[in-house]
Amino acid sequence: MVDYSPLETLLMNAQAKDEFSKDVVDYVFLHEVGHEQMSFMGRALFWAIYLSSALLLIADVIASPTPCWKQSNVCCPL
Repeated sequence: MVDYSPLETLLMNAQAKDEFSKDVVDYVFLHEVGHEQMSFMGRALFWAIYLSSALLLIADVIASPTPCWKQSNVCCPL
């Protein structure tokens, strides 16, 4: 619904905004604006954890064994 970018830009999905009550939209907006109140080190730590988690997920996918549908001796329903 809303994304607060590292460049301090607030992006709000207009379609999702129309689906929720004004109270919910206000709460989400204030929550995201609260991210602006974090110090530089807080934001840097958040993005470091976020990006390292993404890299670990990618590494896990790359290191996974060959999927069962590519093995000749295993029958998997598709």
